[in-house]
Amino acid sequence: MCSVNAFFGVIALLLVANIQMILQHRVYALYAYDKRIVVPVSVLFIVIFSTMMVMAVVVYLYEKDQEAKIFGACCLLGSIDWLYLFWVPMMGLDFVLVALSVYKSLQHYLRVPDKTWSGARLMRTIARDSVLYFICNFLVYLFSTLLGKFGPSVYYQLGAITITVVPPVSANHLLIKCMTLHTADNPLGRWLRRLKLLRNL
Repeated sequence: MCSVNAFFGVIALLLVANIQMILQHRVYALYAYDKRIVVPVSVLFIVIFSTMMVMAVVVYLYEKDQEAKIFGACCLLGSIDWLYLFWVPMMGLDFVLVALSVYKSLQHYLRVPDKTWSGARLMRTIARDSVLYFICNFLVYLFSTLLGKFGPSVYYQLGAITITVVPPVSANHLLIKCMTLHTADNPLGRWLRRLKLLRNL
């Protein structure tokens, strides 16, 4: 069985689903778990996740018909033309999360009474609201999609590897940052500081 793209897509999708849940949790926290935000974003996530699983099944079925054995080695005779579009639905969800976090960040910034140092205060608000994590993930999906469309086929794996490395690292950093902020005076926060895991955050 040669369906490397389909199996990689399913494994990466399961990994990315966890990351998206972390990012959604952060957006929900920014909006104080308002049901007008939580319900539509959760439904959108379920629809996008289901769509991508169907796409992975279609890729698997196509590649199963295209596999061949050459000197005992498994190889694919062709691939789906739209494979580069696999991450576009997740990129759409990330765009929604970016838009929601930027909107909330601008709301927080506009509430600041003293705006004499606008650039520094805006950057601090953006950092506090974790907008950079959302933008980073969106750009990774965009990079992978553009690389799959316009780059040579040998670079397709570069985009796939980037998707499996960068978003988990950024989401874990975001999770640790949120834990640091919310457990500063709790026993867990003191224990984590003792381990010096959160020293540079």
